[in-house]
This record gives sequence, structure tokens and C-alpha cells, in this order.
Amino acid sequence: MNKLYSALAIAFVMAGTANATDYLTVGETRIDVDNIDNIKYAAGANGYETAVVTLKNGDSERIALADGTVVDFEHYEITWAALQWIVGDGTISTGDQLDAGACVFVNGITNATEAAIDAQGIEAQLGWSGTSTDPASDDYVWTDIAFAGDWGDNFYFQGKSAETFAAAGDYYYAIRFRMGENDKWFYATDPAGEANYSTFSVAENTGQQDYVVTWACLTDWYSVWNDNGTQLFETTVEVFADGLTNSGSKPEGIQVQIGISLTDSDPRGEEWTWSEDCWAQWENGNNYVYQGRVVLAEKGTYYYVVRARYGEDAEWVYGGSNGVWNGSDSVAKTFTWE
Repeated sequence: MNKLYSALAIAFVMAGTANATDYLTVGETRIDVDNIDNIKYAAGANGYETAVVTLKNGDSERIALADGTVVDFEHYEITWAALQWIVGDGTISTGDQLDAGACVFVNGITNATEAAIDAQGIEAQLGWSGTSTDPASDDYVWTDIAFAGDWGDNFYFQGKSAETFAAAGDYYYAIRFRMGENDKWFYATDPAGEANYSTFSVAENTGQQDYVVTWACLTDWYSVWNDNGTQLFETTVEVFADGLTNSGSKPEGIQVQIGISLTDSDPRGEEWTWSEDCWAQWENGNNYVYQGRVVLAEKGTYYYVVRARYGEDAEWVYGGSNGVWNGSDSVAKTFTWE
């Protein structure tokens, strides 16, 4: 019985350590020391004594002290935490929420041999400010974030701000942890380990997603034919723009043009004639197939390539025989009108 009193005495001496939680464990019952008001003993069933642990909220735990009951004291402390991930590599748009995550280490909890399924008493919050680099100031707005899983010897937490951001500009954010409501907050350091905050930017949402065409390529199919006296060349090409051509829907906003020339030259030159008569056909893996048509003015052997872009201000991506045109292993293809 003295062992229980000794453990409790130690617990009350240790309680209050910053970023730590102390537990009194009796058998399989584990109680946060900060929540204990007193412990008394009473007669229990089967002739065993019972420890009656009264909590500060008035609730009580009755623990049978059978022969061999182990009474122990556990002390857990946050000693390390670091920011890990932020949405958009630190840039979001107006109208969006901040979404970020961080890891935390508590010896004996986060590095336990069994995989964790919950936060094990660790609390985490994501905060942001438009003016302050000090997350302990009153300028930060905080939101609880959730346990997301084990990460090596650490626990990983991730969540979104409760607020969306209406104003473009530069902001500060932080993530903090504690072992319970009576503990002081422990702030995660930035990736460089130099500060307990980091930065993110909010860009004006123009209402148009900034997709980028990064790849274009000629296919093997083409046709040269006459339509009521007009000589035509047709071919199919493939284009890739992440988030658009692989979205499962017909892409909108991609401009595709077929270029022809009587000389094998750089398609960015003036020797090339371009046709906008192109249309989307079908999805092929992550790419989208387009078909295009060019009106021919004279007989001869022609070189042809494709170019594509998303948006009027974007640069053209030129496609050749093996992906993006480079003049060596991806070049213009040829056809002949005889």
C-alpha cells in the first residue's frame, strides 16, 4: 500500500513540468495526475482492498488492489516537434484554407513498439497571423488539428485552419503541441530548425486554374485527302496538362495547333504555317488525343509538328516524333502530297 502513496507523492512533485503529463498507473488503470484530487482506501470484493481515486471533476475510479497489483508512475514529456508539410508548397489562393502538418516526439509514446491508433493524449493546434512572428502572442488564431498517424518514432498531425483567407498577402503560421490542458504549449520548429514559425502566401484567385501544358507528341496516324477540290492534311496528336488531360473529363482551355513547313527547321521560326482547326477527341491514359486539319496550298514533301498551351499568355510547347520537340531525338515528321 505504501507503494501507491509513494507513487502519488512522486507524481505530485513532478506534476507541472512544462510540456509533460504524469500518470498514476494502478494495474491496468491509467490516470492523469493533474486530474487527481485524492486517493482513499475501502474494503472491496473478495477480501481485497480498493483504491478509490477521486478526480477534480468529482468523478471517481474504484481500483481493486489484488495480490501483485502493480502501482507505477509514468512521466511523459514533449522534447521535439517540427513543421513538415504545407499545402501548395506554401502558396494558397484567396478563398482557401491553410492546410499544414507537423511531427512531435514523446519518448515512451510516439516511439512505442505498437502502432498508435489515436493521439495518446497529445493535443495539437494550427495557428496563423498576418502580422506576428511570435506564435505565443495574442495575434495568432488557433484551430485544433487531428492525429494523422505514426511517422517513424514520431506522431504526425495535420489539419486546416477554420478560416478561409479573403486578402492576398504574406502570412505566418505555427503548430503547437501539449500533453494536456494543464501543460504549456510546445511549438514546432521550422524545417531549418531556427524558428518556431514559418510563412505562407495567399495569392489572388483569378477564377481560372493555372494549368500548364508540359508535353505534346505526334502520333503515327495521318491522312492526305481531297475534299471537293480542297487538299487537306489531317493527323492526331497527344497533349498532357496535369489536372486537366487526366481529369476524366474533356479538357477545356487547351489550344492545339498543327504546323507544316516545306523545310526541316526549328518550328518556332517563320517558315512554319499553323492551323487552329483542331479538336479534342478522347482520353488516352494521362494524355488527351486531339485531331487537326491543315489546308495545303501546293504539292511537295512537308514537315509537320504540333504545339499546345493553356491560356493566351502561356508559352507554346512544341511536340515532335518522340515527345517535346528538341531537334535531335524528337523531330518533325513528314508526309508527301504528290
